[in-house]
Amino acid sequence: MLGMIGILFMSNALSHDGNNGWVTAQEYTLWSNTLEESVIRLVPNDGVYNPANCSDADSYFVSTAHNQEVQQRIYSVLLSSLFAERSVRVLLDTGSCEGARPKVLHVTVE
Repeated sequence: MLGMIGILFMSNALSHDGNNGWVTAQEYTLWSNTLEESVIRLVPNDGVYNPANCSDADSYFVSTAHNQEVQQRIYSVLLSSLFAERSVRVLLDTGSCEGARPKVLHVTVE
């Protein structure tokens, strides 16, 4: 059985700092599944910044190269920022993709 959680938060817009991988997400949907491989997906409502030219640039995937503890912390930051109505700064990998989507390496709350 597929376990998925979807949470929607509405705020403002998407912005990025040139091509250094940093992007600000102010309005997004957050998805997480608990099937065989855990996947954390961030879907910006105002478009996707794609610095690595990934083929499926409809959302961001959190890097599965991180251990489970780091992935859980990233999910917690993303989820808590939704409830606090705060935007997040996301660092994307500029050289590789995760599941053909831009890969999230780090997040901070603004």
